[in-house]
Amino acid sequence: MTQDAFATALLDADAPIPPGLTDPMGRPAPKRFAVYRNNVAASLIAALGDGFPVIKRLVGAEFFDAMAGVFFRACPPEDPRLPLWGGTFPGFLSGFPPVAHLPYLPDMARLELGLRQSYHAADAHPLDVSHHDAGSVLSLRPRLAPATLVMSSRHPILSIWRFTTSGGPKPAPRPRRTS
Repeated sequence: MTQDAFATALLDADAPIPPGLTDPMGRPAPKRFAVYRNNVAASLIAALGDGFPVIKRLVGAEFFDAMAGVFFRACPPEDPRLPLWGGTFPGFLSGFPPVAHLPYLPDMARLELGLRQSYHAADAHPLDVSHHDAGSVLSLRPRLAPATLVMSSRHPILSIWRFTTSGGPKPAPRPRRTS
């Protein structure tokens, strides 16, 4: 049995138990594998919920968990660091028919992903101007900090994010007017 075969069986609830998995008595161990498969699924769903808490609040926990199950089977993690998983989730949402009536959802996922990536970004080195005269300071090329997030959306995602993450009651976000 290869690792690929094991991983495929692990992510597909309908796949048969991989050959060679046995209990201490040498018998096939489908129940043990089913428990392991369920734990992996639950961990991936929880990790995605931790990474996209606003999306989870917006669609509801039960729907989110079902959607996360579809997502992790279609886009399993390629990196062992689960807190960084979900980079393809915004694109997944763009093509997921059950949320097509929520056109702001992919942009909200991009915002949440960007916030997480900004949090984990490298530290910025401050611009040291102490060794430069006034003329040479103007010729320096400052750069944005690695944690800088710049994005645009046709939807009021920042207002929705603030509304969803705030503790107290606030007025519901209003759509932006377009000219």
